[in-house]
Amino acid sequence: MIKCPICRGTGKIQNPKSDIALKKSATFILHEQGYGVRQIQRLLGYKSPRSVSMILKIKEGMINV
Repeated sequence: MIKCPICRGTGKIQNPKSDIALKKSATFILHEQGYGVRQIQRLLGYKSPRSVSMILKIKEGMINV
């Protein structure tokens, strides 16, 4: 078992589905902690792995918004 990288072991987080910015920041945190794209997709409720990939590419500056 590992501690949740988002709540840091407290067991409580705000529902990321209710806030887009929170959901994106949770995506970045999980990716930095070594979670895969499909794992992030399932944890945060994205419809496809590509959605997660696009968010990560935007952060890396590979895509201009």
